[in-house]
Amino acid sequence: MLGGVAGGPSHRGGAPRWLGSVLEILHEEFDRPLTLERIAREVGLHPVHLSRAFRHYHGEGIGQYLTGVRVRFAAGKLGRSAMPIAQIALLAGFSDQSHFTRVFRRHTGFTPGSFRHDMGVGRQGPASPGRNLPASPCD
Repeated sequence: MLGGVAGGPSHRGGAPRWLGSVLEILHEEFDRPLTLERIAREVGLHPVHLSRAFRHYHGEGIGQYLTGVRVRFAAGKLGRSAMPIAQIALLAGFSDQSHFTRVFRRHTGFTPGSFRHDMGVGRQGPASPGRNLPASPCD
């Protein structure tokens, strides 16, 4: 009965319909500044409800999820191109290279430069994809 109402389940016991829209926003706009308020407005929910429900269904907050999307994107670029790290940081939605380096190291255990070096970029191409990264829901 509530299936058509924002926040109502799509079917008994399943994830709500709006969750797909939220994931689409996060994956398509990860390179831009996103706020909880804007995402909530776009899917017709209160920000607090969106935040709690997202954590319930994904086991992490929207910000954590978004950071993971950004790190996976950057890792892919680092592993496949010789593009400057600062440029990759900006393309991935980070405000600067310093912030990107801190976040990337926290998520992977490697600095972007050491990750790139270990991937073999600049020598004979990528050596071994994946490293310490969780599977990307974007792939």
